[in-house]
Amino acid sequence: MAGKLGAKASGASKSAAKTAVALGATVDVVVTVADTHRDNIATVAGRLMAAGLSACQTLTSAGIVIGSVAHASLGALATVAGVKAVEVSGGVQIAPPDADVQ
Repeated sequence: MAGKLGAKASGASKSAAKTAVALGATVDVVVTVADTHRDNIATVAGRLMAAGLSACQTLTSAGIVIGSVAHASLGALATVAGVKAVEVSGGVQIAPPDADVQ
């Protein structure tokens, strides 16, 4: 079954996706591979790359593939066989220790 795009994305992730749309940029994504396809994660990663994923890194033991994709190709990743979920990766910024607000 194909994954749900952004089904578990946080507010920050959705904001990052909206910013990417506005800029026409790529977005960083985390792709969860279905348990039934984890033994073939390299094949799933190849299909994801064919669907537009770049800078692809495979975390085999976790069943996760990470990379970046043009926003226009984001939906195509969720339709790849073996994909359980596609989430836009959120960023975290922490103020320096000497900042007034922590």
